[in-house]
Amino acid sequence: MKKIIFLSLLALTILLTSFANTAFSHSYHYEIQISTELYSVKNQLTGLRMNWLYDEDVSSVMTQDQTDLNKLKDKLISDLASLAYFTELKINGKVEALGKATNVSLVKKGDALELSFSLPLKKPVTVKRGTTLNLNHADPGSIAIIYYDQASDVIVNGPLKKQCKPTVKEKGDFKEGEFPQLVNIYC
Repeated sequence: MKKIIFLSLLALTILLTSFANTAFSHSYHYEIQISTELYSVKNQLTGLRMNWLYDEDVSSVMTQDQTDLNKLKDKLISDLASLAYFTELKINGKVEALGKATNVSLVKKGDALELSFSLPLKKPVTVKRGTTLNLNHADPGSIAIIYYDQASDVIVNGPLKKQCKPTVKEKGDFKEGEFPQLVNIYC
């Protein structure tokens, strides 16, 4: 009888723990509104410059414990580096390797924080007519919702500006941890 009670309590504990982890791990979300500039030299894509505007609530939480923006900037970029900066760039379906963030800054914009940084490509990639680039930004922990407010938030600079046109479309369905938009640049 004791064994049955013990096993029943153990099963109930496992079930409740599993439910609590599922319920609480996905109950808090925050938003990051981003813009991205793609840089090119000649017909080669060389890197991305990104601006991330954190929502006011999470900005308040981040500055509550750390008021020194330089220290906070270093912590944020270090954490993001371990998560590939929540960024994946594909060119014609192939994932391109991105380098370490450079030119990092963190500033207050009203009650929000804006993190800006550049991500160079490890090797420049030649972009020809007919090339498709895809940008995906997702938090594998499913807490941050990363989005472009409009297609004009994706900017192609340099020589590729004339031949490449970005589009941003909302996904009808997306799972937690996935990017809620389809961002394509057609060249």
